[in-house]
Amino acid sequence: MRYFLGLIVCSLLAGAAFTVLGEAKSLRCNPRGIDDDWYIAYCEEIEGHQDHPAFLFGIADAPSAAQTADVLMLGNSTIQIAFSNTVARDFFDASPYSFFVMGFGHTESVRWMLEVLEARPYRPKVALLNLSSQWLDLESSERADYLLHHRVETSIRTWVRFQYQRLQRRACPPGAAGPWCGHAMTGLRSRSTGIWDDPVNSWFAGTREERGRDCAVPPNENGDLVCKSGHTLRSVTIADAEPYNSREARNLRRVIDLLDISPECVFVTATPQDDTPIHKARAIAADFGLTFIEPDMEGLYTADKVHLYLSSAELYSERFLPRLMQAAAPCLSGATPQSAALDG
Repeated sequence: MRYFLGLIVCSLLAGAAFTVLGEAKSLRCNPRGIDDDWYIAYCEEIEGHQDHPAFLFGIADAPSAAQTADVLMLGNSTIQIAFSNTVARDFFDASPYSFFVMGFGHTESVRWMLEVLEARPYRPKVALLNLSSQWLDLESSERADYLLHHRVETSIRTWVRFQYQRLQRRACPPGAAGPWCGHAMTGLRSRSTGIWDDPVNSWFAGTREERGRDCAVPPNENGDLVCKSGHTLRSVTIADAEPYNSREARNLRRVIDLLDISPECVFVTATPQDDTPIHKARAIAADFGLTFIEPDMEGLYTADKVHLYLSSAELYSERFLPRLMQAAAPCLSGATPQSAALDG
């Protein structure tokens, strides 16, 4: 009996050691900027996004602020890019209300969001749902399916990775060098607001010179901006009207039920992109008694037909957020607003 118990203990210790050593690849990630608020959500040396399992399993306080945020924004990477900028952050810093952008990259759809919402309660006063990029209709990614079918393994690996982040935070102050202070590209996420950091945005922004100078040229015949560097910023467009399907309707209803929020305090939009589904989003909002906030798309460009270029994201935030908060004021003060469509 003792032999078998010893064998089991040895096997567990060997497995733990293998996991710890295997995840040492986390040390290749660039730890710049990680602190009490910012953590590494993505690293090119590690498969998948680290914030996905962190939210699902509640690791490193990743979902804590989202659970109590006054304004909770849900969607995919399009809403993350739209509001991960200083304009949005400064707007809410001047507001008495907290916000959290809870979008997920890696083409994640509402199916992944439902898993996250079912894992623990989220109780916002206001919810903003971004319906761009077929968010309500797509299935989860292969990576998400793997996380869901290997929960024990992925939760342990994610916990170990965050321990390596803690080590790097202490051992790698700015300018430090060493085998534990990697240089692989990373993207950070804020625990307090959910936004991605500027290095992530710069992935879609191109060079900083393009922001205000190299792309300040007349649009070409397609309405796009061709920058001096050769990078092309795509103009945003509106998709043709099409009906939403029953699966989209079921998914939307499930999101609202899980948030335990009055439909009058759920707002719907579609962040600008190529073929922005404004007509579909407006129809869904009307049929569910939700308020649709139409985006002001004038002068906005994307870096890849899907994600707003950084300067356009800042302009979009500047235009959109005051309208959202004005419409949501009764929800934030405890009253109930009338459902309506707010045109740009």
